[in-house]
Amino acid sequence: MTVACELVGSYRDLPLSVYQIGRKFRDELRPRAGLLRTREFVMKDGYSFHATPEDLARTFEVMGDAYARILTRLGADWRAAQADSGMIGGAESREYLLLSDVGEDTLLSTDDGLYTANAEQAVSRAHPAPASAFTTPERRHTPGTPTVASACAALGCEASQMVKNVLYEAESLNGDQISTRPVLVSLRGDHGVNPVKLWNAVSARVDGTLTALEVADTEHWAENLPLGYIAPDLPDSADRRFLRLCDGAAAQCQNFATGANETDWRERHLAQQFLGLGLRGVLGTEPRQAPHQQEHHHGIELHPHQTGGRRRGGGGGQQPRQQQAQGQIAQVEGGGAAAGPERPARRR
Repeated sequence: MTVACELVGSYRDLPLSVYQIGRKFRDELRPRAGLLRTREFVMKDGYSFHATPEDLARTFEVMGDAYARILTRLGADWRAAQADSGMIGGAESREYLLLSDVGEDTLLSTDDGLYTANAEQAVSRAHPAPASAFTTPERRHTPGTPTVASACAALGCEASQMVKNVLYEAESLNGDQISTRPVLVSLRGDHGVNPVKLWNAVSARVDGTLTALEVADTEHWAENLPLGYIAPDLPDSADRRFLRLCDGAAAQCQNFATGANETDWRERHLAQQFLGLGLRGVLGTEPRQAPHQQEHHHGIELHPHQTGGRRRGGGGGQQPRQQQAQGQIAQVEGGGAAAGPERPARRR
């Protein structure tokens, strides 16, 4: 942003594109495609600034087309996928991945090729639950059934006919104050939580900046809560106010079983009103849009993300990103046509 302020004195100076190629350093010893990532490598960062959101969007696509041409000319088997923007933020994120059985990223795409997304961002239609045998509300004694599997065996139902409730602890920083709040997440019994989607949902609903989100410590909560038998309507208390989130598939459940807020007891409900959010992990066999099934792939990230949104200030970073800065100048950060995959720097 400092460079842009020096170069841009009027909207007539826009659009403006700048880039830099330099050495990056990371103390992050983790394998990538079977090799240990080097601490030093060369990276190109590109930035562009625009007077209007429309011009920003056009440049976003121009940069994306440049990536596509580079990878196609290299003969790579690649996909461009929707992805989560992460801590950088923004309204849109796109990453370019090389398909590989040893890839650490998971992609889901429709068989018609019209939709591809990272598993962290992918959405789909949940498989419908079979017809429930529950016809009346009932409270049942089910001792020793804290898990979905044991509860289903005792109740004679499928996991998709249960709503499970998982307790998390969210830590946030507001100014210099650190606070912790319990988060109660309701899902269908056969589904799992997508941690990235959950992080985004909680982050949007807590005061300050979310700094940690973990499954609650069972030893800490076991004395006060009936873990394994919690219901979505677990009451708040003077020192415990829950943030309650429910996945969309669970919100649509009818004639389902869940906890009764008492150890060894469960309740059957015919219907209950929930506000549904997209919190679950997507399965590779689920359809994005009928009749197209989603195919499951692994991939290696060749380029960082491009993201779109609104953010104060600017600055370099690992991920190229499309941003609209506060005020009248829109900004795009991303690799240009000359960008290539990250490569280790040669030591002299």
